[in-house]
Amino acid sequence: MEIVFNRESLIDVFSKVITAVPSSAVIPIYANVLFEPIDTKSISISAFDNSEGIFIKAVLDDVKMTKPIAFTLNAKTFNSFIQSSTSDIITIALTKNKKNKLDDEVDYNEGVYKIFDTESYIHIPSISADQFVQFPEISKDNKVEVKSSELLRMIKQTQFVSSVADQRYVMAGINLKVVGDCMELASTDGVRLCISKTALDADFDKASIIIPLKCASILHKLCADSKNDTISLYLDDNSLSIVLDGLEMTTKGIEGAFPPYHKLIIGPFENTFVIDKEVFRRLLKRSEIVLSDKRISITLTITKDKLVISSRSSDIGEGVFTCDAEYDGEPIDLAMVPSILMDVIPVLESEFFELKIKGNESPVLVEGDDNFKYIVYPLIEEL
Repeated sequence: MEIVFNRESLIDVFSKVITAVPSSAVIPIYANVLFEPIDTKSISISAFDNSEGIFIKAVLDDVKMTKPIAFTLNAKTFNSFIQSSTSDIITIALTKNKKNKLDDEVDYNEGVYKIFDTESYIHIPSISADQFVQFPEISKDNKVEVKSSELLRMIKQTQFVSSVADQRYVMAGINLKVVGDCMELASTDGVRLCISKTALDADFDKASIIIPLKCASILHKLCADSKNDTISLYLDDNSLSIVLDGLEMTTKGIEGAFPPYHKLIIGPFENTFVIDKEVFRRLLKRSEIVLSDKRISITLTITKDKLVISSRSSDIGEGVFTCDAEYDGEPIDLAMVPSILMDVIPVLESEFFELKIKGNESPVLVEGDDNFKYIVYPLIEEL
């Protein structure tokens, strides 16, 4: 058995597939990727994360094969070799099976594979392809199409908030909801809430799923690298399938009910504080200089034309940081953790940071535009 790949095409596909391989696989087969011939010129490459329930499969065309067979290779080792190669061609050849027989005497399930280019080679032992999980079948009836650029924006605006450490598993993911001609992503860590939405080109059946953070991260990469304007999503019985650029990813949703977050947006927010977002980020960062713990809150004193940030910790000292700002309400003091405000700044598309304020003991709202809301709650118990 021998397969010849164009290295550039192989790297393009493999760099997407390997994102599903778990960082530390408890079951050895899932540290591997599965190669399955479709015909003598096409092959599918698959990876599975059994802890997250994420499966990725991509098809690579224009390969050359003799004696096509299915086999697995260690993903990390294979990726290191092809990434470090400078050759145009990468070849995989079966050399010996587990009984040390020659190529033409092998049943092809297990063996040692030679990976080589024009200057180097390595040998990698394989694990039987029969041990690899079958790609799940998901109904394609409930199809949703969304612009890749919009989904990329929405993931970016929500994935930084989810809480992987929270015992409430639903908070370790992002809630994806489709209602009519609107798609919405929401995430929370119990202290703050992100909501990002986009308009769809047509009405779709109502559906929702809590997608794992790893799935959202992979989807972010796929959308960023995609050359297509549109991505297809299929939702079926707490499962999600994504089809883009000849690649398909499926994932199981996180079990449980996401908090009814729209009920927690307690308005109206009567006053607005406006400041250049980069100036604000710099001052918040500087306020941490005297904090012994980045979780200690600072005080924002906001008046009509000025912001004063005060920070202190008993074992280091105290600091005061001021700048010009705009505010249309009565003077107010807000106690906030600096990182909670800094985290949202990179995902704001406007050059200004707008903080909607109701009172010093009420939630505050950051709006980047009509499609994004970031709410910080004073009480964890509300969620």
